[in-house]
Amino acid sequence: MIHAYSEMYLEDAMSTLGEAVDFALCDQGLTSAELTAILSNAFEMKQFERGTTRVVCGMADDELARDIIAHAGLTPVECRETYPFDRSPQY
Repeated sequence: MIHAYSEMYLEDAMSTLGEAVDFALCDQGLTSAELTAILSNAFEMKQFERGTTRVVCGMADDELARDIIAHAGLTPVECRETYPFDRSPQY
């Protein structure tokens, strides 16, 4: 099976995407339907799919979420309300 990118990025990729989704849902206040629509058309997700290193492991989770939200025409929140020590159910 041919992978889109090296498996050495897999752990970072899963963590970054999970925390970006957590940021968008919990801190930005998007619904899961809104986030799904935004992600399905996001340029950054196309880069993520292709394994572009900058997006897969070079961006912080909230930075990735803010870029996606801004490119969707919404105003992203500046920073997280709190930085949880545990994962939310959305993560």
